[in-house]
Amino acid sequence: MNLTGRGFLALKCSLLAAALFTHANALFAQTGMTLEQILEIGLNGKSSVGSKQATFETMNAKGLVHAAEGLFDWSLRSGTGYRRLPVPVAFGDFLTTGTDYKTISATHTSVGKLFENGIRVRPGMQVMGGASSLQLNQQAMRTQPTLEVEVPLGSAWGAPPERLRLDAARANFDASQASVERQRQLHLARLFKLSWALLAAQKKQAVCTELNAIADEFAGRAMRLGKAGTLSGRNVDLAVGRANQARFVLEQTQSTRHAAQLELALLLGIDPDRIGELLTPFPMPIAGISNVALQQLLSTALERRVDLQAEASRIQAARQQSKAILREADSALSLQLAQDRLLVSWVKPLGGRREMGAQEQAEALIGLAELRKDELAQRIEMEVRISARRFQDISPAIFRMQELVGRLHAHLGQARLALESGFDPAGVLLDQAERWSSAAQHLIDLELSHALALVDLHLASPTAMDEELVPAKLVRIYANLPTIQ
Repeated sequence: MNLTGRGFLALKCSLLAAALFTHANALFAQTGMTLEQILEIGLNGKSSVGSKQATFETMNAKGLVHAAEGLFDWSLRSGTGYRRLPVPVAFGDFLTTGTDYKTISATHTSVGKLFENGIRVRPGMQVMGGASSLQLNQQAMRTQPTLEVEVPLGSAWGAPPERLRLDAARANFDASQASVERQRQLHLARLFKLSWALLAAQKKQAVCTELNAIADEFAGRAMRLGKAGTLSGRNVDLAVGRANQARFVLEQTQSTRHAAQLELALLLGIDPDRIGELLTPFPMPIAGISNVALQQLLSTALERRVDLQAEASRIQAARQQSKAILREADSALSLQLAQDRLLVSWVKPLGGRREMGAQEQAEALIGLAELRKDELAQRIEMEVRISARRFQDISPAIFRMQELVGRLHAHLGQARLALESGFDPAGVLLDQAERWSSAAQHLIDLELSHALALVDLHLASPTAMDEELVPAKLVRIYANLPTIQ
């Protein structure tokens, strides 16, 4: 291999770039953020798309409740116009059998209210005029108050369709509020996951930076020996190739870290440079979960999952709505009272299609709601079991890998001392560095998987928390297993 000064200059530039990058990392470490600070910004900053969607759904459900409640408010009804009334024809002082019609003005104003027990009242006032009182019946001409009362009889008493739809709207509102809480839990879990992904990327970058420095040192030594004629060109090419490979891996880890930093910054709504490095370490590894603890986690998840509570509320809403549909399709018996009449009214739809359709619709509403709840319960059980299994598989591996990384790092230190003393060639140091780097990155992957498994466990079986979310308390909670009732 014909060595020139250009290759040696390139090597110097790479060493200078690595030194500048290490210095930049030190500056970022001084201006980094803790996980508590990230949670403070994430929980008090802009909401996620899912949270906004759940909030709008809650607003819609609240509006439906207000609209359903408005059916029981007082309403005003007013009508004015003309009426044609029959008047007997008089001949002198005698009445004949003839009939004439007179047009009079008529105005009727009333207020109405539907009570939740189904009773409907309409008090009002009726005013008529425009013709001689001698020609018309005095009873028809006078201003008089009116009152209409309608009382449902049978199954509609105490629970009219309007009341059932109000109960259904209130149940849907409760479900939408639970959805907002679930979106808050998902947003919190995403903050933790992106933070742990950033920590893993920056730790891998530190490992690859150290490996790259050793590889560049090894390549520089090989190039000097090749230039002196004591090392073959093939061996120099191998040394430079290993250095280029280490530099390529370092560039990949840098790109991964920048992507993780950018994704977290977008979620927080801040400048990516503001994050710097995450200064909070990974959670300490925890021993596995026993079968008894797993069953307790499952039962706790089924009790605490707000999305499962939301589905239970939707089942209640479906039942109330089904009752309203069936009640409207069924026959209705009512008692009508007024100042001039007393009636018993009975309405029966002819034909069976309306009743059959209402029955099918009611069964479908309840069946779909119950099916969604059953599917969610099965999915919750699967999430808890998968997260617990991942946790059980990862925790023992972390302890074994920590011990291995410690031994390899000690061997790396011994190889460097041997190189400086002139006992071992530089290739031995690079070999030890590559073994240590591979094991250290595998350990980082295990620590990341362990932290993500903890987040998934908390997401599958949430810990009961106070209304006020304190970031420091959240960090302690998510560093341990969920509390079990």
